[in-house]
Amino acid sequence: MLDVIAPAIASSTKAVVLMYGWLGSEAKHVRKYADMYVQKGCAVVYDEASIPTIVFRQEANLTKLVIESVRKAAQIVKDAEKRHHEGSANVEEEKKDEAVVVEEFSSRMMIPVVVHYFSNGGAFVAERLAQMIQEARSGKDADPDVEDLCFIAERLKERGFEVIDSAPVYLSMQNINCAIEASVPNLPLQILLKGFLSCSIVYKRTVDKIGKVFWNNMIESDLCRRQAFIYSTKDTITDSTMIDELIEKRKERGIQVIVSKFEDSDHVEHILTYPTEYDAILDQVLDLICNPSP
Repeated sequence: MLDVIAPAIASSTKAVVLMYGWLGSEAKHVRKYADMYVQKGCAVVYDEASIPTIVFRQEANLTKLVIESVRKAAQIVKDAEKRHHEGSANVEEEKKDEAVVVEEFSSRMMIPVVVHYFSNGGAFVAERLAQMIQEARSGKDADPDVEDLCFIAERLKERGFEVIDSAPVYLSMQNINCAIEASVPNLPLQILLKGFLSCSIVYKRTVDKIGKVFWNNMIESDLCRRQAFIYSTKDTITDSTMIDELIEKRKERGIQVIVSKFEDSDHVEHILTYPTEYDAILDQVLDLICNPSP
């Protein structure tokens, strides 16, 4: 279920964060990350896709989650930008031609957007977000949410950041089984899910096909010009060597990349082993987007 938390003083909002949880995560799990951003002056819109949505990559459900979160984020950004603009207005600006004021507002007062996601439970949502933004920009989709998608896309691409925790995971049956074991505490349900998926030849073939498409989408994503990867060599679900390769390919595409590669933390548990370092990563990201170089 979609949740929103924001600073007590709305006019002080530095950035708006779209946060998507991992497979099997609940609001209480993701909330601790959201709270960190709020303490730093950001508003956070966060949600978690259901286990069936992720395991079967249910596009309709992913689309619904994206739309709901983008609508809310766009509303918060518009309100924050309006307050920032009103608070910074002075006599000289009021005398300027309206078109000039709008142009200056676009460059100076734009609220940055961050997308922070975890494992493939979040990466699938981020992937769908990128696809929907691309469709919205192409003008092929007449959906009323196109305006909000383009609005968020501009702030994400021009001034935003992606923070990627334990993701993406290259799709394979082995990784899917490991993810189910880690994310589904109910043992009978684990066995049922793994047994069903293992016996489904169609599902196995689909995983192989989709795995290549998904990984290529991660390489070629145009969602944001800056990314921070948080991962670990100890992670048994997210292959750190695959992330290493992905990072190099992203750099080749001109993406600015921050790397936080740990050695002793497990899948989506980096914050538990390295809380100080995790907090510092968020500080670095926010400093880059809130205090851009001239």
